Amino acid sequence: MRSVLVGRDGVLDALPGVSVPALIVSGEQDTILPSVLSRRIAEKMPNASHVEVPGAAHLVPLEVPNAANSLILDFIRE
Repeated sequence: MRSVLVGRDGVLDALPGVSVPALIVSGEQDTILPSVLSRRIAEKMPNASHVEVPGAAHLVPLEVPNAANSLILDFIRE
């Protein structure tokens, strides 16, 4: 737990260098990584978009799999 949450370098400063398309998905009810932080990640990346999923918390693909699958498929198609 410590190595994942505490003992690691931040990556926000490196995100502007990520030029591949990225889809950042967050759950509307996520208290672990709130949408405001996910939006910040997307804003730092030049080719990223953020989607907040209603009715989901931290594990969007498990909590609302149909919505997650649709988002992923749409992203891949684009």
